[in-house]
Amino acid sequence: MSTQTIRIIEWMLLPPGITILLILFAIYTWNKQKNSSRTRDKKSPFILWLALFSLYFMSINYTANTLTSLLERPDIHPPLTIEQIKNTKAQAIIILGHGRYANAPEYGGEDTLNTGGLARARYGAKLHRETGLPILLAGGSPYGGSTSEASIMKSVLEKEFYVPVRWLEEKSKNTFENALYSSQLLEKENIQRVLMVTHSRDIFRALKAFQTVGKLQVTPAPTLFARQANKITLKSLTPNPYALGRTAVAIHELAGMYWYRWRYNVE
Repeated sequence: MSTQTIRIIEWMLLPPGITILLILFAIYTWNKQKNSSRTRDKKSPFILWLALFSLYFMSINYTANTLTSLLERPDIHPPLTIEQIKNTKAQAIIILGHGRYANAPEYGGEDTLNTGGLARARYGAKLHRETGLPILLAGGSPYGGSTSEASIMKSVLEKEFYVPVRWLEEKSKNTFENALYSSQLLEKENIQRVLMVTHSRDIFRALKAFQTVGKLQVTPAPTLFARQANKITLKSLTPNPYALGRTAVAIHELAGMYWYRWRYNVE
């Protein structure tokens, strides 16, 4: 199954795709059972109410914050201090790719980093300036494109942040392959301890991927903490499009953990 096909299936199973599927199924059931009002009255309204309630709960900040708190654990993987970084005795920095902003008109129609990728590159540049450690960029072209995500990130780091890049890992299509190919590349350089830059919400899955590969000692270097205080208020219970997006991202990450467990035996 191609990466593109997997992404389409994922979109349909995440909000709002899952809600649309429920509504379509309710309409289908309603029409199919039109000759049996008893069956129609029981099943179709239930599915419609399920779609409505699921959309509501996925669209409120309380749900988004609750799910995000399952992923972001600053008590376990906090933002790194300079002292903590020195104590890791890391030999390199790995920055994981996060996708591209394709055909950016303000950049002459070239592909460049998307918002998340730019945030990771920025933090990786900060770590390099503080430590002097060499940088490896990980990311292929899982959804097409003439240049890899790693190559795009290299261009931004060197031309805009004035930070050198030593290695590119350009074959990977997902985080597990980031870990596999990056580990193979650094093993040839006799590097064993690294800092790994990614979103705070991705830390558990990414770290488990590297641990499964088992060739590097990885210290997570999380960035973009989205966790918020979670209280029941009128605002936290009011549906809004931003909460829906955050909920979808959290569900995607939680589902990804189970997918990696099944696909790659990541425990």
